[in-house]
Amino acid sequence: MSLKVVELLLPTFLMDESMRPMVMTGAFMSICAIVLFTVIKLRSSSYNLANGISVNTKASLKEFLYAIYEDND
Repeated sequence: MSLKVVELLLPTFLMDESMRPMVMTGAFMSICAIVLFTVIKLRSSSYNLANGISVNTKASLKEFLYAIYEDND
């Protein structure tokens, strides 16, 4: 049943027996790329605040502003 659905979705030349290794390789690489993209996106978003500013940027800016304030006292 599921093979029939795949046959309907893909062009006929991709369902040829000689193309099966390339189709499987392409599907595997696509799944890996989607997983990698998701992991990278989740890791990068954990370092940002709700407004999109990086936690490190906020800390650096705070230290910079304190240094300016202390120099002008």
